[in-house]
Amino acid sequence: MSLLRLGPRTRKPKKPAASSAAGSSSGDKSDPDGASGCAGVPEDKRPRTAFSGTQLARLKHEFNENRYLTEKRRQQLSGELGLNEAQIKIWFQNKRAKLKKSSGTKNPLALQLMAQGLYNHSTVPLTREEEELQELQEAAAAAAAASDPS
Repeated sequence: MSLLRLGPRTRKPKKPAASSAAGSSSGDKSDPDGASGCAGVPEDKRPRTAFSGTQLARLKHEFNENRYLTEKRRQQLSGELGLNEAQIKIWFQNKRAKLKKSSGTKNPLALQLMAQGLYNHSTVPLTREEEELQELQEAAAAAAAASDPS
């Protein structure tokens, strides 16, 4: 049984935890403004949008056609899908980031900086192949520096 949904679905905000004897809803004394949740996220944060199947299918189709939207195209999609432009823009940003992360390829500049020890934003251990590539780049950089007459 499927329901026809014209607009986005939204998740209901979580109910605040029962307050403890100390008076703090989260029990975390390091949170001065009394907000609970992960990393000090305020409780009045807008709930995450749950896109309908139709909206997701359309967004995915548009993404497959073009990974970047013009302002005009974003406005058209907004009207057609019943979403605001910010939701569409963020969906595209998140989709590009997810695709980039899952591809496993590293930016050449990032690799060069890693080889010089100046870039440490990696959150996962390097594979053996990446370690070998890094070693080759370090050796090439050392050889280039040694052959430089200045």
